[in-house]
Parts: sequence; C-alpha cells; structure tokens
Amino acid sequence: MLSVSCSKSPVGAAAHETRLRQQLSIPANRPFKDLGVVELAAQTPREVSLGTGRICLLTPTVLTDGNLLINLASEAKTAEGKTLSTHSRITVRSGQQCVLSIDGLLVGFTPKLKAE
Repeated sequence: MLSVSCSKSPVGAAAHETRLRQQLSIPANRPFKDLGVVELAAQTPREVSLGTGRICLLTPTVLTDGNLLINLASEAKTAEGKTLSTHSRITVRSGQQCVLSIDGLLVGFTPKLKAE
C-alpha cells in the first residue's frame, strides 16, 4: 500500500512572504508589508504605498562610513478623516534587508542606493 499526502504550498509572492516571515520570525497573524527592493537616490524622497491609504516617504542620506541613514515619514487617514503622521529613522547598508514597525504595520524592504 502506498500512502501519499499533499498540501498546497504557496507559490510566487505568497511563497516569498511565507519564507520571509519564517526567516525573520514574523507571526502569520501580524500585519506585514514587504516592499522588496526599493531604489533610492541620496537626499531624494521616495514615496511608497503601505496600502489602504497609507504612504511613506523614504529619504536617504549617505553617511561617511557608507551606510544609509533613512528618514521615514508616513501618513495615514483615520476613519474620521484625520491624518496621522509618524516619523522615524533607520541606519542600514545599501542592499541590507530591514524590517521596522510603522503604526503597528511591520514593513520590510531592501534599500538600494542608485549609483550617481
């Protein structure tokens, strides 16, 4: 007798998110947005969507050691129509994947500095 069991494995973007969640120990029930590779130019704001009316501006500064200091400014509209703003910053290397929390949403991305 041969017994076979199959399960539906996620493919494509779903598989990528599943692997990323496992790699970074992010629980399946935690809201998470993976932006992938985000190309940035020094001192130039880059707007990215966080979904459901939420945006984030990423503005990188190249530090003397070659790392990037990225200023993040996010905005979201409440159900009452008010705008909530959040500001934070992170220091990373170009090409280094990072995850941070913005208003309760975990956001993952890999900054890539454009060559000038």
